[in-house]
Amino acid sequence: MRAVVLRGHGNLDSLEYVQDFPDPVIAEGHVVIRV
Repeated sequence: MRAVVLRGHGNLDSLEYVQDFPDPVIAEGHVVIRV
C-alpha cells in the first residue's frame, strides 16, 4: 500500500511518501475506507 506519512511534528517537509506501507488491520468497531 502507498501512503504519505507524517512521522513527527513539523511542516510539509516532514511528510514522507512510502510505497510499501503495511495494510491496515481491521479491528472490531473500526472501518477501512479505500480512496
